[in-house]
Amino acid sequence: MRKIDAFFADYASHHRTAGNKWFHRFGIPMIMLTLLGMLARVELFQIDAYTIDAAMLLIALSTIWYPC
Repeated sequence: MRKIDAFFADYASHHRTAGNKWFHRFGIPMIMLTLLGMLARVELFQIDAYTIDAAMLLIALSTIWYPC
């Protein structure tokens, strides 16, 4: 059985290639945009003429959790 260090070394070697870095830089933002797009369809409640959806809630919570 291989030691855990060998698994981590193998994983790290595959994640240092230029192609993998490009896919992560492109793919992760696309995943987030898709997630926000789907959550924007989930209406939570309305305040006067404004509709609060799940995407707005995720953005607000992310802003609080990960301050600049």
